[in-house]
Amino acid sequence: PEIGERLDISQASVSRALRDAERLGIVHISVHVPKGIYTELEIELCRKFGLNEAVVVEPAGPDEKELLLAMGDGAAAYLESVVPKCENIGISSWSEALLYAVNAMRPVPKSQAKYIVQVLGGIGQSLSNSMATRITARFAQVCSAEPVYLLVPGICSSREARDAMLKERSYQFVFDFFDRLSLF
Repeated sequence: PEIGERLDISQASVSRALRDAERLGIVHISVHVPKGIYTELEIELCRKFGLNEAVVVEPAGPDEKELLLAMGDGAAAYLESVVPKCENIGISSWSEALLYAVNAMRPVPKSQAKYIVQVLGGIGQSLSNSMATRITARFAQVCSAEPVYLLVPGICSSREARDAMLKERSYQFVFDFFDRLSLF
């Protein structure tokens, strides 16, 4: 698109001109895979495990923080590429790696996302509950979407407690989103 814009010609004209120039030996097009891109490994992972997509990252160092940073950057790049096409996005919120990912994301231009829906309730200490709302809020912010919080326990003490929670009308607004998620 940049070449076409600079020369004020269509993308199709640019493609034809490049193809003709390559055929005539004027231009040679080659792709150099930069360090940190593992396309062959990603393809093999998809094939072996039946995945649609895989992202492989390499941490800068051996400690857990370096791994979380690398995973966050890789996940952020992936999410930035798929989010624009999704309307309702579900987000699990019990992951420190996911927090790194949403913190590494840049604002997603032209996002169709309307809602970012927290799909797991909180668990244990209030710290994990606040992390869940922070992840949901930050993800909604970069997608210019509305956060939808699931402010319920993630684990219930009994089947009866779970059933009562699922029937509670005040939570149905969130549960109704679950069947309409474009990305989860």
